[in-house]
Amino acid sequence: MKIKTNLVFGIVALVCGAVVWILIPSQIGVSTMVSEYVSGRFIPRLMAVMMMLCGAAGIIKGLVAKESDVKEIEISAEQKNVGFLLLVVIYGILAKNVSFLLASLLFSGTALTYVGCRDWKKYGIVFGIVAAVCVLFKFGLKVQFGGFLGI
Repeated sequence: MKIKTNLVFGIVALVCGAVVWILIPSQIGVSTMVSEYVSGRFIPRLMAVMMMLCGAAGIIKGLVAKESDVKEIEISAEQKNVGFLLLVVIYGILAKNVSFLLASLLFSGTALTYVGCRDWKKYGIVFGIVAAVCVLFKFGLKVQFGGFLGI
């Protein structure tokens, strides 16, 4: 499959920027004491606008430019990347609904297996780091995790 990279980048950036713009109100609350224009939503909105502007520029360049950067993509080679993306989506769902610690341990172990890691010491190091980060965030920084297990 041959694609124009500028055009594809532009479409992806435009869609991602629009999704971020739409999600900001549900993800970042605003106090009634703060001006609506300068709040915790300001920088994320600015970044979403920048992303959409860059996406629009990429689309225009992809449509107008006579010499466009065209890449050939082999679909079978991208299946592993799509599988890993699916793994990340499952991790996000588990972290929100079950437990951040359990989801992180499952994700890191599955990701190491997915990329073909066979060294058990690497699993131990990664699991130790995940557990240490969870303990640091839960007890040191007092972060409240979602899910029914609470950590």
